[in-house]
Amino acid sequence: MSLAPEGRKMLRIEQRNAATPVERKPDWIKAKVQMGPEFVQLKNLVKKEGLHTVCEEAGCPNIFECWEDKEATFLIGGSECTRRCDFCQIDTGKPSPVDVFEPTKVARSVQAMQLRYATVTGVARDDLADEGVWLYAETVRKIHELNPGTGVELLIPDLRSLDVITQGRKLGMVTKSNLILGMGETREEISEALRDLHEAGCDLITITQYLRPSERHLPVDRWVKPQEFVDLQQEADEIGFLGVMSGPLVRSSYRAGRLWATAMRKKGWEIPAQLAHIESSGSTRQEASSLLAAHAS
Repeated sequence: MSLAPEGRKMLRIEQRNAATPVERKPDWIKAKVQMGPEFVQLKNLVKKEGLHTVCEEAGCPNIFECWEDKEATFLIGGSECTRRCDFCQIDTGKPSPVDVFEPTKVARSVQAMQLRYATVTGVARDDLADEGVWLYAETVRKIHELNPGTGVELLIPDLRSLDVITQGRKLGMVTKSNLILGMGETREEISEALRDLHEAGCDLITITQYLRPSERHLPVDRWVKPQEFVDLQQEADEIGFLGVMSGPLVRSSYRAGRLWATAMRKKGWEIPAQLAHIESSGSTRQEASSLLAAHAS
């Protein structure tokens, strides 16, 4: 009998996945480790507040870069998800009761970090009557209450329909989605998904490479080369997306503030003065175009 690291019996699908050895990453997939002072400070703060960040829970390869630049994504609703997605590293299990003080904890951390743009996502909570809607809304309210000038981006965990994007667009929001490649999709399906998302009202798109969290997870179908990411970025631009970030280590929250500001400018909407700097802040070295430029030099 095969056991998962936490001691439980592996699921049948996990046993099947484990039959395929973990793939070696190609040379172009690299994340530079930067354990600088800002990274250490944020890590200690998150631990002290008892918060869950998607940066840690999902094993994001950009954690050193983003935290050193004082950008972070918060995972609300606990650390246990009610669903098991074959590509996701976040643990599945019976969630703990909702921490009603979590929104305040997140808001206080945003304040302590002096973040000017915060991203909030969460685990699926099918055990709750509202699936966690109150928790998201209250977190936004608390962040704005303690940090009036801070922008907030929500990555909701369960998009059952493209209509969710359409509704968000109609309500005057900047809308965004993400495509993960290397999971068995065809080139034609990628193009179709881009067109469908844009027609549904999606303003921003990020395109990234699937990285297998462990041998128990879905094997990587293919490693998408940097040039294909560049081609897809050009295609998305031509389709009409207001902002695109495309690269093997780009993630949906990567340089989120910059992408949001790009959409605001192209819509002709005013960017608040305290966020005016965001469009040109930080690096974007994980974009495929940056990777190719660095390799050429």
